[in-house]
Amino acid sequence: MYNICNIIKLGVDILGIAKRLWSSLTDLYNRISEMAKLHVEEQLKSLHLCDGDDFLNHVALLKQL
Repeated sequence: MYNICNIIKLGVDILGIAKRLWSSLTDLYNRISEMAKLHVEEQLKSLHLCDGDDFLNHVALLKQL
């Protein structure tokens, strides 16, 4: 836990036992992961291929997202 930057600022409980620390970290990670998934999903929904656009660039952007 000492190699995590700003552990207290992230809201991680450092006063408990190891199981509580691990649970706190996984809860934080799962929240961030869910937010990231929603963000990428919105980006994918808003991505459209328009007339004149390069199809290969469009496919590359889809793969990137």
